[in-house]
Amino acid sequence: MKPMLARHPRLLLVAALVAAIVPSAGLAQEHPEHPQNAKAAGPALTKDQLADAITTYVGKESHDGWYAITDPTSNQPLKLRLDNVHRERLARVAPDTYFACADFVAEDGTKYDLDFFMKGTEATNLAFSDVSIHKRNGVERYRWREQKGLWKKEPVPPPAG
Repeated sequence: MKPMLARHPRLLLVAALVAAIVPSAGLAQEHPEHPQNAKAAGPALTKDQLADAITTYVGKESHDGWYAITDPTSNQPLKLRLDNVHRERLARVAPDTYFACADFVAEDGTKYDLDFFMKGTEATNLAFSDVSIHKRNGVERYRWREQKGLWKKEPVPPPAG
């Protein structure tokens, strides 16, 4: 006698889909790259429009090509040069608030990943809202979790040991 899944190929397909979907549902992600609820999370502007707004903002705030920010963890002032705004990483964190991450390099070569938050209903009225240091040399300070189509920061668990 054949096993039940072999006799019912639809059950095999359903089992495979459930196995693929369930373990990943609701897990924290480094960046909110793929919202689960596209309609609720869908931005009112494009990734390129947000990236361009961030690039313009950083350019206006930079002096001689260096963007200044204070690291809240070390309380040290940083001078950073913009390397890349991630155009593939855009998410909505509130009804009219979006963010994208950007890579920067400090004067000493330290790499930083900053998350820039912009508010507005469309590309023409986007304005800087906030910035936070997401990573220093690849070590993340917080993670992202999707909740009902919006993305929320959550602390990084302490290292095991």
